[in-house]
Amino acid sequence: MNKQRRENLLLLGNVADMYDLVIYVALAKYISELFFAEYSTDNSLIIATSIFFISYIARVLGGVLFGYISDRHGRKKSLYLSALLIGSSTIAIAVLPTYQTIGILAPIVFILLRIFQGLAFGGEIPVMITYILENSTRKFISSAKITASSTAGAVLATITNIWLSNTFTHTEILEFYWRVPFLFSFLSIAIALIIRIKAHESEEYLKKKENTDVKEKTFSLGTIVKIAFSIAAGACTFYVINTSISFISDAHNVDLNTIQLICSFFLLMMILIAGVVSQRLENSRISVFKVGLIGLVFLSVPLFFLISQNEIITSILAIITFIVITSMIQANVPLLALELTKFTGRTLNLSIGYNLGIVSFGGSAPYIIHKLSTVSFTSIGLYVSVVSLLSLVTLLLVLPKFGYTRNSVRTELLRN
Repeated sequence: MNKQRRENLLLLGNVADMYDLVIYVALAKYISELFFAEYSTDNSLIIATSIFFISYIARVLGGVLFGYISDRHGRKKSLYLSALLIGSSTIAIAVLPTYQTIGILAPIVFILLRIFQGLAFGGEIPVMITYILENSTRKFISSAKITASSTAGAVLATITNIWLSNTFTHTEILEFYWRVPFLFSFLSIAIALIIRIKAHESEEYLKKKENTDVKEKTFSLGTIVKIAFSIAAGACTFYVINTSISFISDAHNVDLNTIQLICSFFLLMMILIAGVVSQRLENSRISVFKVGLIGLVFLSVPLFFLISQNEIITSILAIITFIVITSMIQANVPLLALELTKFTGRTLNLSIGYNLGIVSFGGSAPYIIHKLSTVSFTSIGLYVSVVSLLSLVTLLLVLPKFGYTRNSVRTELLRN
């Protein structure tokens, strides 16, 4: 199996990650009825949503655990163990009895399983970033494929939700069919697990292991903070796009699932294109990532003003523009995170920094956006602009030549 095909197959784990994230949100109203039936409808939905954030926080701890395993025992072992934990907890959720059957044990076990999933997902993407980009000869394209695989998970989750809601009644979904999306997720994870068993260890890891004490403790708070701030814009924009889609759906009476599917697929395509363009411009003085950040700093406020207008064409053109700019950032986030690390302790620092950035600027985004939208929808654009400015300033201070310095990661690997 050649490198490109192996790389594509390994990314199935990332597809399952985002699929699980989006499908859980889509099924929250059913889960609240099934596992938190003793509470009122509103309170049970709040609890189900809170579990989403608890699993997000668990990602930071998972980053520490699997980052440590990756640096000490190898990338392959960490990827295998994370897939095993995700797969076992996902199938357990799919067959878990509800509150009506086993009472209070149902929500307790459900919460524990979501925490286990959060732990595993916290190590999944950072270790995958390290494994793939350490060995890639087309790093910008590989970086874009990592992000695109997560977006593909969102597309599949949206398709699954459309199929579920259009095929079965509310009662039928509660009786059994809410389990089907989790069974779909388990299938992709099972395939990923088989592939990872057969995968080879990272070539760069094996080379450096011979000359480096990989057991050396190299926790770096500075590196962690740099990564968290650098990826802040990428972390928050995913949720901002979903909020914009919901606004357009409500304001113009457009089916939410349909517009969400179209926008997610468009984002997926634009991320891949941004990766190709970034690779082509590797030897130029143009950084696609930097251009994207500058675009968000100056254009977010006017774009969100246009999205909030009553003209549907204006709103759609504005969200398309926002997605194009966002894709320039999303495509490069994995590679940027890796370039901010050194070899020894690489995955540990990358995992903590990456997950802290996702939790701080991604996990908190829905709450912040909800509060800002009560003031004005345009104020969401100001929030995006400020977060993007934070990422831009961090980038200029710590890695000003990112995006156009040839083989900077490989040079760093050889030097450390």
